[in-house]
Amino acid sequence: MNETDSDRLLDRALHAVRDDVPGAAAETAALGRVANKVETATGVIEDYRVLVADYLADSLSPARKLLFEEELNNSVPLRRAVRAAEHSASRSDPDRRRVQRRWPSAAAAAAAAAAAVVLAIGALLIVPALPVADQARLAQVDPSEGVLYQVAAEGLTPLPVGAWVAGNERLRTGKSGSTLLVLDDGSRLEIEARSQLRLRRQRRGNQVRVDRGRVIVQAAAQGDHTLEVVTDDLLVAVRGTVFGVSHGVKGTRVAVVEGEVEVRRGADRTNLRAGEQLDTRGVAATSVVEDVAWSRDAERYVEMLAEYAEIKRELGALLSVTPRHSPRLLDLVPDDTRGYVAIPNAPDKIADGYRLLRGRVEEAQMSPLVGRYVGWLDELGDYLGDETVLALRADKAAPVVLAEVRREGLSGALEANLPDFVSDLDLADGSSVELVESPEQANDGALSLWLTDDLLVASTDPRALANVNALLGGADHAFAKGKLYARLKEAYTRGAYYLAGVDLDRFNPPSGGTRPMPKRAETLILEGRTEGERAQITAEIRFESVVPDVLSWLDTPGPIGALEFFSPDAQIAGAVLLGNAADFVERLKRSSDAGELAQIGGVDFLDDWMVAAGGEVAFGLDGPVLPRPSWRAVIEVYDKAAFQEGIETAVRRANEAVALRGSGTEGTLVAHTNVRYPSYKLKFGGFSAHYAYFDGYLVAAASAALVDQAKRIYDSDVTLSSSGEFRELLPRDRHPGFSALGYTQFGDLGRMAAELVSKDMPEPQRKIILDVLAEAGPGLYAVYRERDRVRFVVNGPLGLSFPELAILAGMGANAMRGSDGT
Repeated sequence: MNETDSDRLLDRALHAVRDDVPGAAAETAALGRVANKVETATGVIEDYRVLVADYLADSLSPARKLLFEEELNNSVPLRRAVRAAEHSASRSDPDRRRVQRRWPSAAAAAAAAAAAVVLAIGALLIVPALPVADQARLAQVDPSEGVLYQVAAEGLTPLPVGAWVAGNERLRTGKSGSTLLVLDDGSRLEIEARSQLRLRRQRRGNQVRVDRGRVIVQAAAQGDHTLEVVTDDLLVAVRGTVFGVSHGVKGTRVAVVEGEVEVRRGADRTNLRAGEQLDTRGVAATSVVEDVAWSRDAERYVEMLAEYAEIKRELGALLSVTPRHSPRLLDLVPDDTRGYVAIPNAPDKIADGYRLLRGRVEEAQMSPLVGRYVGWLDELGDYLGDETVLALRADKAAPVVLAEVRREGLSGALEANLPDFVSDLDLADGSSVELVESPEQANDGALSLWLTDDLLVASTDPRALANVNALLGGADHAFAKGKLYARLKEAYTRGAYYLAGVDLDRFNPPSGGTRPMPKRAETLILEGRTEGERAQITAEIRFESVVPDVLSWLDTPGPIGALEFFSPDAQIAGAVLLGNAADFVERLKRSSDAGELAQIGGVDFLDDWMVAAGGEVAFGLDGPVLPRPSWRAVIEVYDKAAFQEGIETAVRRANEAVALRGSGTEGTLVAHTNVRYPSYKLKFGGFSAHYAYFDGYLVAAASAALVDQAKRIYDSDVTLSSSGEFRELLPRDRHPGFSALGYTQFGDLGRMAAELVSKDMPEPQRKIILDVLAEAGPGLYAVYRERDRVRFVVNGPLGLSFPELAILAGMGANAMRGSDGT
């Protein structure tokens, strides 16, 4: 055979393979058959007892018989129901031969369990993404300028206005004009000329696959479902928003007009908000306005973007303060200062935040009194400098407010607004507000406002004003010799935004109270800052020399691998590195339960048990919250055999303690042989957990399916710690790891909490709370334990500004008051 003949044979083989590819109709029919079979095999049997008669008559289908016998092997009530049915049959017909049933053997039970798990997992993963059998009347053609064609082997068929489009049909627009489609969920698609797409109805929501061209989606509220727009290199998931997708040979670009979308590219997930874009491969980013300019609704989209851009600009300007490096006001606080709060131009920020919030939520029904206060603050803010400081003093001494003055005229503004302000305050105790020219004119108990050069000082204590005056004259500053001053000055060296500090070493708790911090705690420093659209709050507790023993259980920062068993969709996940396990064991030994265990064999196994464990512990919710929370726990294990022996010993001795008390429920520990790995089920009373060991970790969860899901997440590398959204929130600091780490993306849990918190509020305030929580976004919480300090960092996207939160808190307080203002 020569080379030419070989080429001809290869060509014929390739053509045969191409010709053998099933068409769209064949694919749809096959998917329907698979969906029906999966539904049949995995259908939920509401009550196995209704199938007892069919089981005894041996008339169940093989799939149902397999599930029934698996339940029969594990369920005592079901076994009793079968025995009762057999007994009833033998009594009603004595001559009737009893049905001979054979209980499944251990091997058969294991096989049945494995099959049930496989079916359950298959249903969990495959069924939501499968198309439903009914793909008819998925979308309807709306009046439009362009023409929409149905693509088939025989050619293009134009679709008239009002025609219904079924799922899995290829649709193409003409060479000019855009076309409109309305999906059965209420979503609207505007499709540009020369575009091609396919629609599909899935169990989790509709899907739009863009083969080429541009589409603008006005997604209707999806409830529990999700609308997906897919190209060959990304997926966009939404529950209700406006966005555009452009797709061609070079790649894809997503542009958001309103709301927020989630873009998935392999393991990476990115959230885009209004005015933002994301592009792939060779497609360059442009403006969102340009991306929607072809639409018949382009003008309306531009107005929506402009409105959002204005709010975003105002919010960014409000919080994008220049970091302050000058500690001038820090050098002027009274000698007996114990607490320090520094805010960038506080009155100005609160006033701007109030106006921004009022513009965003018209129905907020702000109190007129709040509006007058804010107007007064706004008037002041125009005169004040970059920073306002509140100094909290020792014991019951009155605090002091200091602010720099940036222009003349503040005295006149104060005199003009002071009567109205005092009237609004309605000081029932007879207190007064006075303008003074020197500390000597201040009266004890009256709020004195003292202007000197470029400084405003306010306090009800004349001695505090005199102390500030002395410092202005160069007097020795006792506060500057303390540790709180030194730590605050470090913050100014880094650049201060929102700053607060407390002298814990000299903190005096109320009479009869207890000290809130360990004895050697010296200072607490709080810092808040924004970077772009991210907000970060840091709290640092500094100790005298080293971190006290009470915190020795927390290890120094290091890598945490336990989070690799959680998916990017986890609603809550947290992990901690344990340090001094011996101290933890000693505390456990001294507990009351351990004392009881000592009576029936001691707690000596705890030492070996803790040694067998590693340093990582993680816990989270990764899946549905209802009807059963999808919790998951991960423990690092160095010695699997020793750790398992410790669990078995703990269960055995706990049961012995129950027997000793003569009350309580004994626990059970059952080993299962999975087709791929051994697993265990631990049950105490109403609590049960399934667990298995993988790569040096014990993974426990609410069900065997969730344990298996955790393993698949770990094996796939599509994990929480590798997701883009998670990594975007990681703090920028010198540590490559953490002592502890937490992550929240509340989803359904957040919505449930919001409904619970706001259910008794008036409707305007309730709506604001729900909107705020809906925009809160994910958050990350990091803990670092160093030699002489512990730092706690909160990182998250910028939802509301700090001033807006203050106004929101004021609105909440106002809502709790009566309508008459009392």
